[in-house]
Amino acid sequence: LGLAAALHALVVAGGPSWQQELTADGVLHVAHANLVASTWLAESLRRRQCAAAVGDISTDACLSEEDEHAAAEDLNAVWQALGHARVGARLGRGRSEEAVDLHRDLHARYAALLASPPPPPMGSMRPAQDALPPRLRRSIATALRGGGGGWPA
Repeated sequence: LGLAAALHALVVAGGPSWQQELTADGVLHVAHANLVASTWLAESLRRRQCAAAVGDISTDACLSEEDEHAAAEDLNAVWQALGHARVGARLGRGRSEEAVDLHRDLHARYAALLASPPPPPMGSMRPAQDALPPRLRRSIATALRGGGGGWPA
């Protein structure tokens, strides 16, 4: 996650007064970008955990564990800097319409991050054979259940 590393570098390079250099709107943008990156990391970690739970060892769509750890460290450092600056109390106050909209989106994204995922669609809870056309299901059942093929019942 290059974004996490870039945000961390921005906060570190700014030193103790990084939030004054960026202004309140700039800090809001940093918080928003950090939340987007944190959400992306959370989704990546959840995909890895779900894949591991069902025994899927292919992790092509996931980050390596080392990259996940590095991204988590970078994101955590930025959240800590945002927390130390008590940014949450000042975000969105007396700002432009764009900043107010960004602040609103920040809160919506945070609520989405905290929310439980929706249940899987009902179709995914049914046996895979139910997705097949009825004629194909009958043919499979006939062939494998005693249609003279010697298959086990």
